[in-house]
Amino acid sequence: MGFLFLPTLPATLRTGFHTRTHHTMNHTPSRSFSLRLRVLLLGCIPLLIAGCAGSRPTTSIQETSIGSVFLESVSDSSFQASHPIKLSETTVGDVLRGIHTKEKSGLLLLLGKAAKSTNLNDIRTFSEDEIAFLTPYVTAALAQATATQRVGFRIYSTPYLASSAKTAPQREMTAGYLFADGLSLHVTLTQYRHYPGKRPTASQKEPRPLPDTDGLRDREVTFLPEGAIRSDV
Repeated sequence: MGFLFLPTLPATLRTGFHTRTHHTMNHTPSRSFSLRLRVLLLGCIPLLIAGCAGSRPTTSIQETSIGSVFLESVSDSSFQASHPIKLSETTVGDVLRGIHTKEKSGLLLLLGKAAKSTNLNDIRTFSEDEIAFLTPYVTAALAQATATQRVGFRIYSTPYLASSAKTAPQREMTAGYLFADGLSLHVTLTQYRHYPGKRPTASQKEPRPLPDTDGLRDREVTFLPEGAIRSDV
């Protein structure tokens, strides 16, 4: 899932920026769209995940029980990021805060849920605590990354279970990466609140639901405010 977000950069940040042509690494993102720094958000499909998740040299920026932020080398010769880049924590926080992940409207109807507007806070990809954790480390990582590196992140969360539950909940992971390219900040969401073996959300009438290898099969990734969406890309 993809889109391009363009928060207004301060004049001091815009100065010296130039546009570079970035070639996708032999993958075609699905369901791409663009928003009005620029952020292209891509939700990887399972095939793309296989290409994204290979073993690459990494440099840890921060790693805790909450999550991790790291620099990852990209071997593709066509990859050329505009790093290092200095963005404010406010800008990075606003980008993370604007990313939303919600169930597809068709699935909501299939499950018999009301097809009415949802509280936007309920579908944010990251909670305020997660944003507070990620923001300073992502900002620092972008400021020290090289042109052949991208910034990776992982966030761990434990889903709520009723007190009557017999088994302890497994930690879910939301993961992805980002890099700057000229005036654009490309963000890829590769996993959303997922763990190995997690059962996909599906209708009781669906005997064999398709595998959901990343938690994104039945979800849409979007960016708010929607007024930032561009139709010219």
